[in-house]
Amino acid sequence: MTLETIYDGDGSDVTFNTDFDYLEQEDISVAVQPSGGSYATKTLDTHYTVSGQVVTFTSGNTPPNNSKVRIRRHTPVTHPRHTFYAGSAITAKSLNDNVNQVLNALEERGLAVDDETDQPFTIGTHNEIKVNSATNLEVVAGKITLNHMAINSVDSDQYVDGSIDRVHLAADIIDGTKINNDSIDSEHYVADSIDTEHYAPGSVDSTAIGNDQVNSQHYAAGSIDLEHMSSESVDEDNLHISNAGSNGQYLQKSSNSGGLTWATIAANTGLMKQFINASTSTEVDMNNTLTDSGLTANITTTSSHKVFVIVQQGYRAVDSDGSFTYEMKLFRGSTSLVFRQLNHDATGSGNSETDVHTVMYLDSPGAGTHTYKMQMRGGGNDAKAQPGGLRSDIFLIELAI
Repeated sequence: MTLETIYDGDGSDVTFNTDFDYLEQEDISVAVQPSGGSYATKTLDTHYTVSGQVVTFTSGNTPPNNSKVRIRRHTPVTHPRHTFYAGSAITAKSLNDNVNQVLNALEERGLAVDDETDQPFTIGTHNEIKVNSATNLEVVAGKITLNHMAINSVDSDQYVDGSIDRVHLAADIIDGTKINNDSIDSEHYVADSIDTEHYAPGSVDSTAIGNDQVNSQHYAAGSIDLEHMSSESVDEDNLHISNAGSNGQYLQKSSNSGGLTWATIAANTGLMKQFINASTSTEVDMNNTLTDSGLTANITTTSSHKVFVIVQQGYRAVDSDGSFTYEMKLFRGSTSLVFRQLNHDATGSGNSETDVHTVMYLDSPGAGTHTYKMQMRGGGNDAKAQPGGLRSDIFLIELAI
């Protein structure tokens, strides 16, 4: 008869069988150990119930997946099952219960139990630990490894004479204080270990030269290549430039000097002068009156430049009784630049339409700061700009044309 059984929990099983006789349900001890955790003893009627030889976990207390479920018998012997008094009836069952209580407890002596943690230990050797009883555990000889030793816990008293060999010496542990003067000859030198005091004349090669020790007279002609130049090490003083430059100029090849020369970029040689972008995702309801869609942007230009305007206006129109039209307009300030009338046929495309409409326009606004914006009108039907957060964009490109 097995007095202790350990099952694997899978997160769904709630019933587990016992393989032993018991007197009272309280004699059955149930504990669950989650993966990576410790055993936790469960409470009868709170976490589990007992019926015959079956232990059933209550709702919400199912052992988790990869857990261990330990079921064992633990018969208490602090008090007898039944106490007899003068003049009281003595029944066979009461006598048998008291005797079985003692017998069960004697059987359970094969399990060593820690009374404080209620954790069982099987008598015998388990890896590094030998269990003699619940209160008598010892470490097996030769099982104490580095992981079990505290830092700085071993001093010279624990070393056996002559026991420290080279394999146990840490790298760089022996310094000059541990070596007698003039006790090391050439056979003990490691390659590259001799400093300048010990170099013989003519024995210094390029690998033995200290930093910042070689100046221009030691460089071989043409020996400094790109690999040996650090980042940002070449400035204007190191370049062959034929003239003095100023801010905003660029370097170009000089056919006269064979080097470089500072030059100025010709005015208005670039086509695009500036780029402005604005967007909105705020939904705006439209009605019969032209209403700002919320899409707007500002740009400051010079007199001779043009502005290329690109608009991507998100919209949604709803119509359940036939076709209708709705309108979009692009404005610079109060000046209407582009007018679009859009048709929607409910019979052909359903009762709603959601899309992004693109408007492009090349404007000549003149010098100054200009505000471009979009307006829409719903045509008596339900229409929205940026419906449901659909993004709309406006792009303003100043061109030198």
